[in-house]
Amino acid sequence: MKTALYYIRTRCNYSQGMVARELDVSRQMLSAWENGTKTIPKARKEELAMLFGVTVEILEEQDGSTIRSYCDRPMFCCVCQGRQVFSFRPKSDHSRVWLETPREDRPEARCRELMDRKNAVLELIDQTMRFDPEHQAEQLPAMELSVSLLEEFGKLLTCCGSMEPEYRGRFLQFVLEQEEILTAVLGEGTKEHWDEWQKQQIHLLRCRWGKTNRTADRRRIGVEKVDPRSVWEQINQWYQRAKTAGWDRAEIEWRLNQILEQEHEHELD
Repeated sequence: MKTALYYIRTRCNYSQGMVARELDVSRQMLSAWENGTKTIPKARKEELAMLFGVTVEILEEQDGSTIRSYCDRPMFCCVCQGRQVFSFRPKSDHSRVWLETPREDRPEARCRELMDRKNAVLELIDQTMRFDPEHQAEQLPAMELSVSLLEEFGKLLTCCGSMEPEYRGRFLQFVLEQEEILTAVLGEGTKEHWDEWQKQQIHLLRCRWGKTNRTADRRRIGVEKVDPRSVWEQINQWYQRAKTAGWDRAEIEWRLNQILEQEHEHELD
């Protein structure tokens, strides 16, 4: 028969051995208390109640549905003997409410896993952001933008580090959501769990991305097929007009290359 002690101990993510060490009793004795073959002494009930953050009365409860109903409430996370455990009452002023299912793995194992993931990401970034010795001039503009992107992300992490703990996780969740939306812009479809607002953002960003990369219309930019001997002068004239109009330099460069490709289509086929 499962007693209140069993339900509460497992809900708080303690093993029998951990509780036995905390109370300085044998594991066999604790098992006997849980099985109901031996009565829990009053002093031990008080120690168990303090450990789990419950009342002595609930440890004496016999009705299983009442016990399970009691266990269905917010908990507070802490660490005991190197393991993530929970209490029904906060252990300190810095305790945080926990509504998720307790994890079985130890915190140090999760830390090692996260460090491995971090190192893999850093290695991927290092491999991606390397210059090809033979194409440095061509890669320089994109590399400058990539480094600027990393700098901005570093600023976000700095802002996060200066926040109060209660806002830090919320801020990181917001940034992660925006990054996922931006990544989905270049992917296919959307995740089923995304709400309508997120799907709308993906649609709008895809439209903007498509408009930015739309093939230039020759008539719209005033480019006609001319004698190749005058293409350089035409590129310069168009550049001067675009610069005066306040166009972005990256956009100007892209459009000038469109003119050049149109003049040498036979070479690009």
